[in-house]
Amino acid sequence: MTDFICFKCNSKIQTKPWGKTHIEVKCRCPHEADFLRTDNDNDVIKRFLTQFNLNDPNNPLEEPEPKLEPKSEPKHVFVRNRKNWKMFSTSYEIESEIKGKGNILGPFWCGTYFGKTRYLDRHNDSELSKKIIANKYENSEAASSFLAQKISNLIMDISDFPKFDMIIPVPNLLNENNDVVNSKAVSIGFDLSDLLNIHCSVDVLIKTQDRVKTQGMGERLASVNRSYFINNNLPIKDKRIILVDDVLTTGATTQKCATLLLENGANQVIIICVGRNYYA
Repeated sequence: MTDFICFKCNSKIQTKPWGKTHIEVKCRCPHEADFLRTDNDNDVIKRFLTQFNLNDPNNPLEEPEPKLEPKSEPKHVFVRNRKNWKMFSTSYEIESEIKGKGNILGPFWCGTYFGKTRYLDRHNDSELSKKIIANKYENSEAASSFLAQKISNLIMDISDFPKFDMIIPVPNLLNENNDVVNSKAVSIGFDLSDLLNIHCSVDVLIKTQDRVKTQGMGERLASVNRSYFINNNLPIKDKRIILVDDVLTTGATTQKCATLLLENGANQVIIICVGRNYYA
């Protein structure tokens, strides 16, 4: 077993073999992922150690070469933790971020989502959580309408909410006929379009594969990067876009989609999710 040191808190982070082809990296720091698994390859390991600001005291990593022409990047991925946990986005927080006029605003969310597996009692007491499940797995029109109304209310409650040009939902996988599956964020986007009389486009972003179950932020980001791409960038040139999703967990998916939209010509992306995954 090899010990690595976290530059942020100087605590030891242990690695050990995981099967024959993987390693496991455990970090007890509250600001980093619980653990991640990667191919047992030195170059891959070095990339992940660099990403998480780790170092092997017996084999220090080389300092990265400075960028000659640094460019402005969208803000970092929103990562849930105990410090930034709250039940919903307040009007004051939304208004404050809008005044900042960043190229990505949010993510904002309407309420708290309690998963059935870990928080069954709270889930059963939460109308929002039950509607999210009904929309995701039962394709319930009543549920998607309820969730779209939640987002509409959040927007309407902010007096200076920016005028936006279109709604884009986080995409679903296409079915066997290459048709859009009307569930999750897509169904919410269509219903929100009807409520606000703003066009909802489902052909701009495309999802090419299901995100595999991951352990830790590193794997989640890698999985998201392999799953979402731009399909059609013509409608988004110089547009302000509302990016809609049903549940916010780490923010990796919405951040990837927002970055793709900005890189392909969008002027600004406002991320709004119905529920934020409860983190206790």
